Amino acid sequence: MSRSRRTTAAVAADDIGNLFPTVFEAGVDQFKTGWTERRISHHRHSEADINTFVGPSLPVIDKDWTAEDEAWLMKTWEDSSTKKTLERIGSHSQELLKLWRLSCTLMRCSPVSIVSPQYGLVYDGLEPTRIFFPKDHAECSPWSDGFCKALHALVVHSFWRGDARLLATTIQFTVICRTDNRQPWKMAMGPSSCLGMEKMRDVAMSQRARHFHDIIRDYATSQAADGREMSLEYAFLRYLGSIIDKPSFKPAEEQSEAHPPVYAVRTADLNTILRALNTFNRNGYPLFTHSDIFLRASTSAQLRSVFPNEGKLRELHTRSFLHESRMAYREMRAKKRTPRAPRTPQPCAARSGGGPATKRLRRGDELGSAAEVIAILDDEEESRPGMASSPRAPTEKEKTSK
Repeated sequence: MSRSRRTTAAVAADDIGNLFPTVFEAGVDQFKTGWTERRISHHRHSEADINTFVGPSLPVIDKDWTAEDEAWLMKTWEDSSTKKTLERIGSHSQELLKLWRLSCTLMRCSPVSIVSPQYGLVYDGLEPTRIFFPKDHAECSPWSDGFCKALHALVVHSFWRGDARLLATTIQFTVICRTDNRQPWKMAMGPSSCLGMEKMRDVAMSQRARHFHDIIRDYATSQAADGREMSLEYAFLRYLGSIIDKPSFKPAEEQSEAHPPVYAVRTADLNTILRALNTFNRNGYPLFTHSDIFLRASTSAQLRSVFPNEGKLRELHTRSFLHESRMAYREMRAKKRTPRAPRTPQPCAARSGGGPATKRLRRGDELGSAAEVIAILDDEEESRPGMASSPRAPTEKEKTSK
């Protein structure tokens, strides 16, 4: 059939197909160049690099985080199913290792700093129908290969511009929309020059009577009527919310004042974000390169000898999880100054609810921190599902009074 007799769509498809190899090869070359410049060898990394990625090897003990605080946090950790779960990380965890190497190189943080207890984000690898009770200590799986692959595809995407907190905010938003969580939450991302994003932040910090996406959709509509345009990030979140199915019923929610919030992240949530990135458009024209191209380009990266070493993966993943959990409780204590011992968030026996704490402490920030008077959390509250707890030891003052 001659070109003149073929449909316009068929001709366009052929033209795109002919151009694709050139576009793909250019993308791969650009990725290789950027990767070579940024990668850190596991033979030549410094202790400062590790602290940046996962936090210090030992917590700083000061008036904000006492030895008693740390002792009880570690006691809770030793008794938790989470510890048993992470002990199963090993040489078979190749997708997790690949994710770590990409995340540390491209975003300068561990993947646990993205799906982080500090942002209320924990891995949910369980079937949706499984019910957990406060005293349930069943072991769960480390991050599945599917979860690691989906997060890998997100980490290498250009939309985030290397900003792990923007990615974490998008994951928070996805879980909140999927569960129709209406409790206050703190967006993980930093301040934005977009008035719409700052308005979204204000709305997020308060309890809501409506689905979150409905609120930001109506706000964008009102701004458009006044001739104002939203930023690309705001427009993307608005679009993302529109493709997330709302739950058929609104579950009851109760936000604890003593414990970090829990947004249980599923592989499907990450895939929903990828779908939104691949279909987000203006007037029918896709705005982003398809995620598969980024993903395939990333497979060209030379991962051998890149930080971290395979033999250190379990240690670093555990260290990062404990650091992010510790930071989550430091933030909670900044809001609630009651002297009690903390509990460690569990990564997959948790239900969604609540919102992240009020102050972001980056990995390593606590190294010189004595700036805030932070008390310990109230441990007398009943345990939440997915939160392991231990009886509180009497303080020295209480022992003396006896």
